Amino acid sequence: ALEERQTSASDQQQWQITRHPEVPDVLLVNGRGPVPVDYTATGGREVVVDRKCGEAVLRGAEVFVPGVLGCSPNVQPGDQVAVSVAVEPPGSSWCGMTKGTTLGSQQDDVKGRERRE
Repeated sequence: ALEERQTSASDQQQWQITRHPEVPDVLLVNGRGPVPVDYTATGGREVVVDRKCGEAVLRGAEVFVPGVLGCSPNVQPGDQVAVSVAVEPPGSSWCGMTKGTTLGSQQDDVKGRERRE
């Protein structure tokens, strides 16, 4: 019987697993965070995708061009990149980026400011 227990996923990470109080077939796993992310392996290269592409990637799909909103300058095929998802706020279909955005560009900052005004 699972009442409450601690399991160790690693020496540094503890997970607390409890049974849902109203739905007995559901287990609750409490995580921790926010956790800093190390992007050094990517050399600072990043690709930003829309929400639907991000959901597909989490299920194991590759990143395809229709889902890409923007990327760091000089990204080449085969480069290792960080993949980030631009999520739109509730009730909106705009996530703050347009397709073709170059991340970190001055033009990107101007477009964002114009959109907010």
